[in-house]
Amino acid sequence: MQESVDSCRPAYGAFTEDDRYFHERWVLANQTHPPEYKGLNDAWRHQSWFDLGSLPYWGIVTVYGGGGYVIELGKTVEDAWAIADYLRATKWVDQYTRAVFFEFTVYNPVINFYAVSYMIAEFLPQGGAIPYFHFQTLKLDRYFGPYSYIVLAAEAGLCVFTLWFAFKEFKHIKKQKKKYFKSLSNLAEFITLVLSITAFVMYMYRTFVAKSLMTEQNENPTKFLNFQYVGQWDQMFCWMIGLILFISTIKFMKLLRFNKRMLLLSQTIQTCWLELLLFFMMFAVIFASYACAGFMLFGNNMIDYYTMITTLESLFATLLGNFNFDDMVGVNRVLGPIFFFSFTLTIVFVLMNMFITIINEAFSVTKEENAKMKNDVEIIDFMVRRFKETVGFAERRNLKPKRRHKYVEGIEPIQIECDEMQQKLVLMVDQLNDFIRKEKVEELGEDAVKSGPRPIYTTD
Repeated sequence: MQESVDSCRPAYGAFTEDDRYFHERWVLANQTHPPEYKGLNDAWRHQSWFDLGSLPYWGIVTVYGGGGYVIELGKTVEDAWAIADYLRATKWVDQYTRAVFFEFTVYNPVINFYAVSYMIAEFLPQGGAIPYFHFQTLKLDRYFGPYSYIVLAAEAGLCVFTLWFAFKEFKHIKKQKKKYFKSLSNLAEFITLVLSITAFVMYMYRTFVAKSLMTEQNENPTKFLNFQYVGQWDQMFCWMIGLILFISTIKFMKLLRFNKRMLLLSQTIQTCWLELLLFFMMFAVIFASYACAGFMLFGNNMIDYYTMITTLESLFATLLGNFNFDDMVGVNRVLGPIFFFSFTLTIVFVLMNMFITIINEAFSVTKEENAKMKNDVEIIDFMVRRFKETVGFAERRNLKPKRRHKYVEGIEPIQIECDEMQQKLVLMVDQLNDFIRKEKVEELGEDAVKSGPRPIYTTD
């Protein structure tokens, strides 16, 4: 093989990336005493991601380490064309190049927005190039404009609320200790607290980096500054805020426990969670088998199946009806249709119907049990209804004629009404005791209420 092939062009790898020093036309330089790079010769000096102040880049083919050989295109269009001609003449991009990045940042002072942009051309070992681009808008200076004080006040209020929330949760952890983490609602509160503190730290660091970049830009406006670093931190901060809002919104479902009809969703999942777990295990095995088959069949010819990650994404898109059947047939006229129709039949028509059947069966059982349950908050419904009647939002009740009491010897009508009222009051007190006990178990744990329910006394 060595006699017939004199060179090898492997794919890009983060640990196999070339970081040596070179002269023009990729002539290897002395690594012990590297030359002094000045002007255009700086294009042949390798710079790490730390030197460039960047983070890894995520392209279509793979993830790049963030370092490489860098050249600035100058201050004018003429300088840029001259540098491009030099790079072309010295073969700066050759057969071993795996990606070329073109980065630039623009600023709009009217709306106070930065646009961090980079375009990538990814070169495959077998030949050809795949283009990719990314544009991200940033507002680095948030305290700009007439609403700056409102933004500052809102952020200060959020910080105060986070500190109060942390004090409250740590107080509960100190009181309940290990029992605190056995409650699902407590875990949701703790995860929200950790994410909030992490988001606060990320926001402060992002603000510090942005201020440093803007200060350096004002001092040297013609120098290229890498805003990609602060752009990625801003993106991760937005992801963190989105996750916090998601968990906080889900926690509102806890309020729906006051009505038995609203409990159908959570009770349905509790009824069939074991069946769903077994189903998802079977679904994962079958889906992974189709992913491996699709990667081996279409990986060399279709960009949607070039890697295992893109293969999984393509198969999930197929479940939603987004697929390219003609490309599959073009790769293999026999195996392409067989793969597509077997995947559709197995996943869509068989497994999806099994999933719906499990949910329907659990929903039927839950609905039947839910119909037998009593509403634990009839007293709350009564209070809401009376409040609406008091403020005039409720419809007027039709006036009914006054009921006349029929006198039975030995039984006073007033006594009958008093007995009925006492029975209703006892029933209401029992329901209140159950409600308070549930809240106490939720907050303090089961052991804290072993002494018995909290009594509410009434007088005869």
